[in-house]
Amino acid sequence: MSKRCLELVRRHCDAVPRGAAGSSLLPGAASALAQTMAAWRFYNNDRVEMRDLVEPLHEHARQQLAATRARVVMLVHDWCKLSDKRHASKRDQAQLAQANNRGYELTSVLAVHGANGAPLAPMEVHLKTADGVLSTRAVAPSDVHHLEQVLPTMQARAWSVLFRPVCSLIASQSFWTFFREGRVPK
Repeated sequence: MSKRCLELVRRHCDAVPRGAAGSSLLPGAASALAQTMAAWRFYNNDRVEMRDLVEPLHEHARQQLAATRARVVMLVHDWCKLSDKRHASKRDQAQLAQANNRGYELTSVLAVHGANGAPLAPMEVHLKTADGVLSTRAVAPSDVHHLEQVLPTMQARAWSVLFRPVCSLIASQSFWTFFREGRVPK
């Protein structure tokens, strides 16, 4: 694995403070912008598949679970729309729900520790663009309604590598409040 790849994986696996907007800066980094541009150059490589980029995160989740007595792992499904009318130059923006709304739809599946609610790692990420769905899955999911994406994700054999029973949850504001307040189910 290249030095750049190891640095990027390390940043994503390091614990960040609650409420942080993204991954942490590595010690000695010139700036957040410099690291963002370096990551963009790395990710914008036609020789690297998205599923290759997510595999180190899967391994991190496996290692974290192996070190615990958690009986289950939760997979939290979440969706968000990314749109900004000031970015009209981005030609790959998809048509979103409303006729005047263009942008992207991001779907993510986060592995969460079943005993204490700690996030482990992103397990899947999909981005809907005008050109189709970009995905960390070997075969990208169809462009269907969010709720129709959940069952195929739950049925994916990929979760067997976590060596724990999986409980899928759909994220909502009340779900995150529940975990933030420490009311974790036993």
